[in-house]
Amino acid sequence: MDKVVREGIAQVLTSHEELLRIAVRQKANFEGWLKFELAHYLEEIGMKYVEVESKVWHRRERTDVTFFDGKEPYSLELKTPSSNWRVG
Repeated sequence: MDKVVREGIAQVLTSHEELLRIAVRQKANFEGWLKFELAHYLEEIGMKYVEVESKVWHRRERTDVTFFDGKEPYSLELKTPSSNWRVG
């Protein structure tokens, strides 16, 4: 599943290069936006019960993205890199 998630993140980022330029230019955090884009991608490829920042599985904390692949549950915690570098 890690490969599926990595491919999804790569696809989201490469398909929104111009949008990311704004975030990087302003040295802004884009993790919140990425959560929803990744959740949308996961639904598109057939994952079920996809949720963002959901409190699930009787845990106290909320995770960034949760979903099921068949009967197998997954919970993702995303971390985006600092965008305090320059882009040409």
